[in-house]
Amino acid sequence: MPNFISIFLKNRTFQVRLGDVLSDTYVQEEGVPQGSILSVTLFSLKINNIIKQLPPTVHGCLYVDDFAIWCHGKEIRFIERQLQTSIKHIEQWCNNNGFNLSHNKTNCVHFCRKRGLHPDPELTLNNNSIPVIEQVKFLGIILDKKLTFKAHIQYLKEKCSQKLNILKVLSNTSWGAHRASMISIYRALIRSRLDYGAVAFGAAKKSYLKKLDSVHNQALRLCSGAFRTSPINSLYVDCNEPSLDLRRTQQAIRYYFHLKSLNIKPYSNTILRNQHTFLYQVRSTCVPPFGMRVRQLMEEWNIEDAPVVLMQHIDIPPWRQLNFKFLNPFKGFNKSDFNETILQQLHYNFKSNFNDYNIIYTDGSKIDHVGYVGCAFTCGDYVESLKLHRMFSIYSAELQAIYNALLFIHRNNFKKSIIFTDSLSSLQSLSTLNQNSNPFVYKIRKLMDYLSSKAYNIIYSWVPSHVGIEGNETADNAAKSASNLSIDPVPLSDVHSFIRSNLYKIWQSQWQNQINNKLHSIKGNLGVWKNCLNRKEDVILTRLRIGHTRLTHQHLLKGENEPKCQNCNVSLSVRHILIDCPVLNNLRSNLFGSDINLESLIGASPNPNLFNFLRLSGFYNLI
Repeated sequence: MPNFISIFLKNRTFQVRLGDVLSDTYVQEEGVPQGSILSVTLFSLKINNIIKQLPPTVHGCLYVDDFAIWCHGKEIRFIERQLQTSIKHIEQWCNNNGFNLSHNKTNCVHFCRKRGLHPDPELTLNNNSIPVIEQVKFLGIILDKKLTFKAHIQYLKEKCSQKLNILKVLSNTSWGAHRASMISIYRALIRSRLDYGAVAFGAAKKSYLKKLDSVHNQALRLCSGAFRTSPINSLYVDCNEPSLDLRRTQQAIRYYFHLKSLNIKPYSNTILRNQHTFLYQVRSTCVPPFGMRVRQLMEEWNIEDAPVVLMQHIDIPPWRQLNFKFLNPFKGFNKSDFNETILQQLHYNFKSNFNDYNIIYTDGSKIDHVGYVGCAFTCGDYVESLKLHRMFSIYSAELQAIYNALLFIHRNNFKKSIIFTDSLSSLQSLSTLNQNSNPFVYKIRKLMDYLSSKAYNIIYSWVPSHVGIEGNETADNAAKSASNLSIDPVPLSDVHSFIRSNLYKIWQSQWQNQINNKLHSIKGNLGVWKNCLNRKEDVILTRLRIGHTRLTHQHLLKGENEPKCQNCNVSLSVRHILIDCPVLNNLRSNLFGSDINLESLIGASPNPNLFNFLRLSGFYNLI
């Protein structure tokens, strides 16, 4: 490898082509080849040591060729001396390693909220003065000197508003793109921008952050075809897209646990520590630090702190074959096609082939309404169970039970064992290890590797759950009644899933309070409803569900009087058109039958004659 890299970088030449004409050949004296797959890796390896030139009082952040250093303190002259010393060390390192720092791209920002007069630092780079500016853009985030993020939010709104033009082209209510496609485009081009850096600029004032809501709301209106007067809460529920405020809260809590999983000191301690709480409580106008803000959000969301599995790299090489024996006697059998007696008999016949093995059953259980997660295994008359943190998923609980069973095998020196589990996904994960696997998969594989080296013979087998197999039922009951609390940390993926489910619970509780909302009367629970493939009919159905149509609510935009039914002289509404107007009773009975309501007409499964009714009644093109 070193020889290859050496030859790869030496004697490289390049030319410029314009049409069919090539320039003279020039030697590339420094740097790496542009466009090569190795260039970024080699550049990163070379430049990484620049961060080590900083003294302990100065911190730095390096991402490829974007480099930032900072120092904080009460005296500006102290900060100035520390930063200038760091710049001198960086200059010397660059001269020794063949790097050149761009003076034109180097700026200084003095972050301070003092009200009195105080000087800016005077810094130089290669004997050139570094200008002090009001704001700077670093890794896509605009940082102003007061850290209000007002400039960044305004910039973000302008950029996202430009991207809305793509949705506007595709949102024609007659021939536009399908709703699912448009929402996918929105998430990829616009929502991704609104989410990027939200952990940082989420500390801005709510009045600033609300500027982004208009982009979010307009995009959802374009995607769904909802009328412009549609309530915002109905818009979110109809598109199954939470508000930006909920998403920022979710991202902040996720990032909090992500920092805990990294366990990088002193940065994680600095960010997550809870100092000066009382001072920030007294001064409500001051924005609290990240750790304090997240803890307040977790209290509001009823999420307690929890230990998280530390992030680690898999050190098992992919070419190493692990002696993993997985047998499935039920392969090709569909559980629903056979009664319990046949499945039990098949299992017992299979188990009779392993009379000289120690038989172990494992199981994991989760009861959502009580927030209980447990795991257990049984071997003969011995039963061991553990109560896990409520953030654990069933999948992780199943893996934890298998891991505990392996520890039990090792403690008792069982050289021949067979483990029965009803979690097919766990066995499939153990057979194919990858970097994104659950950390318990990695722990089990390492322990299995050790046991294999000690001549342990361990076989895994799948059994169907809840079919009356004695050992499986015993392990399931033990998992549901476990009382010994485990101190095992929670996998980060489980924490993310728990936070996401909690977001929908909070959102659902907020939606339950919208009792006067027209959409709430037919859609009480969140979820994705079936939509029409035809864009025009999909828009009509969306507007009928939300209760705001061009016919019934256009007067709000034009400043006109509320429209009345010509026959009944009452306010024109979606309910009146579909249910109440007596003039249309005969047409309703012919198309819908006698027992009708809004939910049966425009609910999760719309009535197939709905659009025929609108055409025959003359409302189809007025919605």
